[in-house]
Amino acid sequence: SFQIKSRSLAMCKQCTQGGVESMLLLPGSDANSTTVLVGGGDGSITKLTAKEHKDLHDVMHGKTQLQGKLTSINVAPDGSEVVVGSNLGYMWRMRLSDMKNVKIS
Repeated sequence: SFQIKSRSLAMCKQCTQGGVESMLLLPGSDANSTTVLVGGGDGSITKLTAKEHKDLHDVMHGKTQLQGKLTSINVAPDGSEVVVGSNLGYMWRMRLSDMKNVKIS
């Protein structure tokens, strides 16, 4: 689990079959939460959110499947979307609220 106050990793959770290729740590929707996006080698992207004093392994908020190994995840300036890139040269825009995505290249 990721301890928000101490910013330390205390436990691991499997959220992808192909290994972790990329991660993005974001502030959550309120001051006491944190969101982590994990891009997998199997093309999956997983959203984990934790409130203060809770472990990430208790709160998987979504998962979606894209193509290729997800090698990069970058947040938009307003924080509502991310851009995800794969080793196959594809890129997607994905809304954080519902993980809906659109291939942009």
